[in-house]
Amino acid sequence: MSNEKNSLPKGIVERLVNGLFKENPTFVLLLGMCPTLAVTTSAKNGLGMGLTTMAVLALSNLIISLLRKVIPNKIRIPAFIVIIASFVTIMELLLKGFIPSLYESLGIYIPLIVVNCIILGRAEAYAYSHGPILSLFDGIGMGLGFSMALTIIGGFRELLGSGMIFGFNVMPESFVPVSIFVMAPGAFFVLAILTAIQNAIKDMGTKRGKDMSKIQSGCGGDCVACEKDCKKETVVKAAKPETEAKEKSEAKEEVTVKEETKEEANAETKADEDDKAKVEAEANDKAKEKAEKADQKAKAKAEKEAEKKAKAEAEEKAKKEAEEKAKKEAEEKAEKEAEEKKEEPEVKPEEKVEDKPEKKADEKPEEIIDAHEEQLRELERIVDEANAKKDLEESDDLEFFDISESKKEDKAPAKKKHSKRGSVDKARMMLSKAEETLKGGDNND
Repeated sequence: MSNEKNSLPKGIVERLVNGLFKENPTFVLLLGMCPTLAVTTSAKNGLGMGLTTMAVLALSNLIISLLRKVIPNKIRIPAFIVIIASFVTIMELLLKGFIPSLYESLGIYIPLIVVNCIILGRAEAYAYSHGPILSLFDGIGMGLGFSMALTIIGGFRELLGSGMIFGFNVMPESFVPVSIFVMAPGAFFVLAILTAIQNAIKDMGTKRGKDMSKIQSGCGGDCVACEKDCKKETVVKAAKPETEAKEKSEAKEEVTVKEETKEEANAETKADEDDKAKVEAEANDKAKEKAEKADQKAKAKAEKEAEKKAKAEAEEKAKKEAEEKAKKEAEEKAEKEAEEKKEEPEVKPEEKVEDKPEKKADEKPEEIIDAHEEQLRELERIVDEANAKKDLEESDDLEFFDISESKKEDKAPAKKKHSKRGSVDKARMMLSKAEETLKGGDNND
């Protein structure tokens, strides 16, 4: 009994400190944002909304804790809402009758306290599983923390937006109010600034060694991070050995299933690795084949180019050799012709004999005979003329002439005689040749 008496005051203080600082519903848990942003246009409205919520929260926690063993588990949420709605209606009627100005300023947000997540959350997390005294002070602590947060936010917005607090002018006349803080966006700005300050204070306390962590009474509104099983005690009391055996067997089955799934996963991963290795090997083989084909193509191109170059060089060599041979042959021919010209004897003009007229295939033998006869006649005429000239010269020698002149003329006539005799001899030779040709033509006919 002494332990319970000593623990009760500590529990009450703990509940109050928890609601004000460690689990402040506005700055830490960020619950009840709708009235926090909508109603806090002034410090008066924030304080009124906070105190009204605190009254509903404390009274609903007290009644739910007293009726926690009577309310069935399946219908607890509807029962919580009925109790909360009853106290909200009472507070609405009291505000309307005694503080009509606050009632008009809060407006629709007073009936909406019924669905405020702070009230419903504390009833579910703490009041339904704890005694009535601690549940009452838990509601008071949460309500004070909510009232404090709304009053501070409303005071900052009223001060910056109009230069007043609780309707009293605080700022000097030169102050220009920032009207955006009285509007809806100003609530977000002020809430963000105050939350940042609260987090900074919390960090400073943890650095100094103070315990700034949440008390975690119930779920504390943080259901995701909650490690406490609210139904664990009732389940343990009602559990039987059979259920424990079933739970153990189910646990074993779960372990075996997990092991099987792990083995299957490992087999699948191995199969995937084998498939990946095969795919990589195939890709490497394809890459090698492509590289080999490219090398073969490059070698074939290089061979073709080498063949072309060799052919071109061979053709050039053959052309050069042919040109050299042609030059050598031309030089040899020129040398032979020069040697033949040197070896041929020079024929004097007197010793040249007229070539025999070639017999044409088209000419007839009668025509050939006529032509020879004409040639004979011309030769006879030439011979007669030569004889006549010879006779005249002999007759001229008998004439008287001067001795001196005869001496001078001795040499010249000798030359003339020689030339005349040569012409006569030529004429005779030509006559003899002509007669032979005529005889040869007659024989051929």
